[in-house]
Amino acid sequence: MASRMARMPASRWRLRWHAVAVCFLLTSWGCAFVTPRFPQDIQTSFARDPMRKLTTESLELYYPEQLRGPALRMAARLEGCVERLRAQTWRKEPRDRLLVYMTSADFNNAYVVPDYVSIPQQMVVPAHMTLELFHFFGLGEVDVGDVACHEAVHYVQLQQTNGLWGFLNTFTGGLFQPNTFTESWFLEGLATYYEGRFGKDTGRPHSPVWRGWFDSVVQAKNGKLDPGYLSPENRALDPFGGNYLTGMHFVEYLATKYGEAKLWQLVDKQGSTIIPPIAVTLRFKSVYGKDIGALFAEFSKDLHEQLIVRERPESQRVWLPEAGYFSRLASHPSSGVTALVSVGREQYSRLTVREPDGRVRFERPLVELLPFRRWVLGSSTLVSGMSFSSDGAWLYLVMADLNAVGAYDAKLWRVDARTGEVVRVWDDVKGMGGSITPDGAAYVYVRVEGDTANLRRLELETGKQEALTQFDASAPIGPPAVSPDGKRMVFPLAGSQGWDLVVREEDGSLRWLTRDGLFNYSPRWLDADRIVFLREDTGRLQAHVMTVSTRQLARITDAPHLVMDVSPVGTGEVVFLNRAGTSFTIDRSPVVAMTEQVVSNAMPPGSTETTPAAPGIEAPLPSQTDTAPVSPPPLTAAPAVVTPTDPTTPPPAPEELSDFPGTPPPGAPNTGMSPEALSAFPITPSSSNPDAGASPDTLVARPDTNSSGGQDAGTSPDARPGTSATAGQATGAPDSGATAQGPGTPEPAPGGFTAFPPDSTDAPVAPAPVTPPLATAVPVEPIGTAEGDLEAPVVAPPPDPGKPVTVLTDEPYSTLEGFLIPEFRLPYLWVATDSTENENSDDLLFSGGLSLAGQDRLGFHAYALNFTYSTQDQEPNVSLAYGNAQLAPWYLQASVSRVRDNDRTDLQALAYASRTFWTTPVTIGLLALRREFDAFGRFPRIVTRLIGPEVSASYFAGDATSYGGLQRGLGISVSGAVYPGAFALDSTMGDVRVGLDGFFGGPWSGTDNIQLTAVGRYLPGAPEGLLEVGGFSAGQVWYTSRRSTETARLPLQLQPGIAFSEYVRGYEDITIRAKNVLIGGATYKYRLVIDHGWASTLWLLPSLFIRNAELDLFATLARTDNRDNHGAFGVAMSLQFTVGQAVPFSLFYQFARRYDDGLGDLHLFGVGL
Repeated sequence: MASRMARMPASRWRLRWHAVAVCFLLTSWGCAFVTPRFPQDIQTSFARDPMRKLTTESLELYYPEQLRGPALRMAARLEGCVERLRAQTWRKEPRDRLLVYMTSADFNNAYVVPDYVSIPQQMVVPAHMTLELFHFFGLGEVDVGDVACHEAVHYVQLQQTNGLWGFLNTFTGGLFQPNTFTESWFLEGLATYYEGRFGKDTGRPHSPVWRGWFDSVVQAKNGKLDPGYLSPENRALDPFGGNYLTGMHFVEYLATKYGEAKLWQLVDKQGSTIIPPIAVTLRFKSVYGKDIGALFAEFSKDLHEQLIVRERPESQRVWLPEAGYFSRLASHPSSGVTALVSVGREQYSRLTVREPDGRVRFERPLVELLPFRRWVLGSSTLVSGMSFSSDGAWLYLVMADLNAVGAYDAKLWRVDARTGEVVRVWDDVKGMGGSITPDGAAYVYVRVEGDTANLRRLELETGKQEALTQFDASAPIGPPAVSPDGKRMVFPLAGSQGWDLVVREEDGSLRWLTRDGLFNYSPRWLDADRIVFLREDTGRLQAHVMTVSTRQLARITDAPHLVMDVSPVGTGEVVFLNRAGTSFTIDRSPVVAMTEQVVSNAMPPGSTETTPAAPGIEAPLPSQTDTAPVSPPPLTAAPAVVTPTDPTTPPPAPEELSDFPGTPPPGAPNTGMSPEALSAFPITPSSSNPDAGASPDTLVARPDTNSSGGQDAGTSPDARPGTSATAGQATGAPDSGATAQGPGTPEPAPGGFTAFPPDSTDAPVAPAPVTPPLATAVPVEPIGTAEGDLEAPVVAPPPDPGKPVTVLTDEPYSTLEGFLIPEFRLPYLWVATDSTENENSDDLLFSGGLSLAGQDRLGFHAYALNFTYSTQDQEPNVSLAYGNAQLAPWYLQASVSRVRDNDRTDLQALAYASRTFWTTPVTIGLLALRREFDAFGRFPRIVTRLIGPEVSASYFAGDATSYGGLQRGLGISVSGAVYPGAFALDSTMGDVRVGLDGFFGGPWSGTDNIQLTAVGRYLPGAPEGLLEVGGFSAGQVWYTSRRSTETARLPLQLQPGIAFSEYVRGYEDITIRAKNVLIGGATYKYRLVIDHGWASTLWLLPSLFIRNAELDLFATLARTDNRDNHGAFGVAMSLQFTVGQAVPFSLFYQFARRYDDGLGDLHLFGVGL
C-alpha cells in the first residue's frame, strides 16, 4: 500500500508544554514513574528472607528474621546517634521516624536516599562488611552501628526541610529536599566528621591511614589546595574522593574555628530556601561571614602556614619509586620475593611479582576479559590476606568478587608465583583473607556471618572448615598471620578504642599482645618469636617489631606520613608501602630500633615484678630518660571539641589542637620495648629531616595525658587501669571503653557520647587547652595502662555506646504494607490563553492533571498513574505502570498509556522482565504500539502498529586508569526482536543487532586510549528505508555548518512511535535510509588532565570543576544494504566539566570530512551531557 505524506497543521503545544514544565519543575525529573526501589542484590535478599518490621521511638526498621540480634544492636547504636544529632539541629521540631532497612546481602556499602518522587527518604545498611578497606577507615567489619551513624548524619541533615519545600513535601508526599544541593563535599564531609564523635574513637577521623593520606597530599601541594580538591572527581585523592577526604578536613576546620553550631545553622538555612541550587555559597556567607571560596582559601592558607615538611630518615630507602595510588604488598621472607597488587592513575590494576633485586618476574592484569570468566572483579581495594607458601611457589590472596545477583562474594586465589597463572579458586570464603599455613594444607581467614566475625581454618583439599575462635557479636577481627611453625597465630581485634593484637596459642587459648588501641594492625611473622606490624606513633602509622613471648616491642620506621603492609625480608630488613605525595612507594628499612625508645610490660599493670629480658639479651640497668628528638605531630590530627567563648579569643591554630584520644602525645612513651631489651637492636637516628629535632615546647599533649605524656596526673602510678587512686572508688571492667580524664578534660556526656559544644554565638571559639611543654625525661609505662589489663581474658568488646531500645512493635512484614497510600501525589491545574502561530485569542484554556505513585515498604509492588485533561484537546491522556519484585532478582514491569499528541493518538503497552547476571544485564519484553493519525483534508486516517517480543543482553569487562580511561576492555551487546504484521501490513519483520567494542592502551603513558567498534544491524522483512543511519548527534549541537537533511522522508505508515536508528560519527547532519548496515569505527583519545575547580560559579551557581581537555581522532565507515559506503574521518576537541559535583557536561568542537558521499566538510559546536 502506497503511503502518502500529509502536511500536518501548525502545532499547538503551548498549553501542553506549560503543563509538562510545571510537572518537571515540581518533581525535578518528571511525573510519577515506576522504578526498582532497591538495587538487585538487596531486593533479592528481601524476597528470599523472612522479613520483619521493628518500630522504636525514632526508627522504623525492616530486617531479616534471622538477623534480629544484629538489628537490635544496630538500632541501639543508631538511636543514640540520632538523638545526639537532633539535639544539634537548629530547629528542635519533631521529625518523622527514620526509615531503615537492614539487608543480609553483602554489598559493602550503606546509603541514604533523599525524599524523591515516589520513593520516600530511606536508609539501607548491611549486617556486616567484608572489605578490609573499612578497617583502614577505622571501621570494623561488624561495626554496623558505626556505619549507620554515618548515614544518620545524612538522614537528619536532609530532614531539615522547612518553609515552602517543607509544605510541598508534606502536601505531595515528597518532591525533594533542599539540603541535597549543598553538594557532595558538605554532605559527605559532615557525615565523615561525625563518625568519630559518638562516644567511640572510631571511623575515619580516628584513622591514621585517613589522616596520613591527607597529610601526604597537603605536603605534596605545599598546603596550597584549590576548591577542586573538594570534588569527588579530583584524581589526586583517588580512591577515596575529595568529597570525603578533603570534605571531612574542611568541615572539621569549620567546626573547630567557628563552632559546630554554625554547621547546623547552615543546614537550616539551606533547608528553608526557595531555590535550593542557587546561591548556596551566599548562604555560607550569611552564616560564616565568608563565602565557600573565601573559607576554603582560609583553610588552605592555614594548611600552608602550619605545614612542617617531613622527609624519610636515612635508614629508610626507596626500593620502588612508583607503586600506584592504592596498593597491597606481601613478601616471601626467606627469599625476598615480593608481590604487589596495585592500581595507578596511568596503570590499570595488576599483580606484579618481583625478584629480590627488583626485577619483574611477572606482571598480570587482575580482570579477565572473555565471557565465562572465573571471577568478575579485580582491584587492589578488594584484596586482603596476601601470603606466600613457605617454599615461595604459591601466592594466596582473597579477592572480593560478585555473585550472580551482584552481591559481594569473596574468592580465595592460588597463584603460581613463578608464572602468575591463577591455578585454583575457592568460593566458600565469606569474609576477608588471612594467611596460608606453613605446610600449605590450609588457609586461615576471617569468617563473617551476621555481625559476628571469627577465625576459620579452610582445608584446601577437602574444603572442610574449622572454627578457631568463638567471639560473640560486634568483635571486629583483622587478617591473621600464622607463625612459621604453624602453632600460633596473631590477629588484630578491635575494641572500643581501636585495634589491638591477640595471639592464639597452640592450645587454642588467647592472649593480649597490646591493649592500647593504637591501631595495632597487619602482623607478619619475622621469625619464630617476633612479628612486625603497624602501630600508631604520634598520630602516624609506623612499623614496629614485637617479641611475642615477652610483648617487648620497638618502633623501626619514622616514615613521613604513612606505612602500610610492612613485610619481612629475611630477619634483618622489612619492606613496606610508604605514602609519598599522591601515591605509594615501596621502601625498605632495617629491623633497627629508632632512638625514640618504648617499652611494653608483659606483667599485669600494677605488678612490681621486673620485666624479664628477652632470651639471649643481657638486661642493662633500666633507663628513665629519653633525650632523642621527637617527630612533630601530624598536620591534621583530630581536634578537640571546642566551644564558643569571648569574641576576643583568637581561633586555635592546628598545632594547638589535641590529637586522638588514647594515642600518646608527641614525645610521650610509645609503649613497647624496654630499654633493657633495646640492647638487641642497633640504634639509628629517628629522622634526617630538619623537623625531627623540633622543640617539645611546640608540641601538645593529648587530652587524656599529663604534661609528661603519661596518664592523668591525678592518678596514682600504682593505680590499676580502670580504677581510681582514691580509696573506695569502683574498679572499671577491662575494655570498658572508659578513658581517664586529664586536667581540663570535660566529663563524658551521658551514654558515653562525646559532648557537643553548647549553642554557638557569632563569637570566635576558644582554642583547645594547651598542656605544659613535654618533659625531656619521659617516664616508662606498661602498655596495659592505656586501656586494660594485658593478662585479662580476651573477650569481645563491650556494646557500643547508644541508648536502650524501646521496642514498640516487632511483627512479620505485611506484603502490601503502605501500597495503597501513594508516596507521591500531585494534582495540578494550569490556565493559558488559546493561541497559535497564525492567530491570537483571549479564550482561556484549562489543563489539569493528577500524578500518583506508591510502593509497599519493601518494593515488591509499585505503581504509577498519570492523568491529564485539556480543554484544548478535549480528550484525556493517561498512563498506568506496575512493577513487581517478588521474583527478585527478576524485576517485572508492565505499563499502558494513551496519549493524545497534536493530531495523532498513541496507544502503547510494554511488559518486560529484567535482571543482571553478575554484571551482564538481560531484558526480555513484549512491545505493543498503535498510532492513529487523524484524517486531514484529502488525506485519510492512517493506522499503524508494531507488536512483538524483544530480548537484549550486554556484556562488558575491562580495566581503566584514572587519567587514560579504559586501557583494556571487551564489550559485547546483542539484541533481537520479531514483529508479526508490522505496520499493519502482512509481512513479519525482525530486528537483529550485534555490537562489539575493544579498548586498548595508547602509545602515551596511560593518558590515552584507543577504541575499536563494530556494529551490525539487520532488519529482515522490513520496508525499504526503515533504518535510519546517521542523522543525530551524541550531544546538543549549538552550531552546525550544514543543515540536517535526509535521503528520503519516512512515510507516516512507518512511524508507530519507535525509531530504528544507528549513530555514525561524522554523519550527524544527514540521515541515510537503509534496511541493514555494517559500521566500523576507530577512535583515539588523548586527555590533558586539568583537575581544577572553583567553589561556586559567579557566586550564584554551584561549583565548577574542570576535569580534562580531550583530543579525539576518529574514522568511521558504514556500509548500507551491502552496496553503499559512507566514510568520514576527523578531529574533535572537548573541555569536560562537572557542575555542582553531580552534573557532567562538555563543550565540544568537531570537524569531519566525508570521503565517499561527495558531501562537504562538517563543523559542529555544542554541549555534551
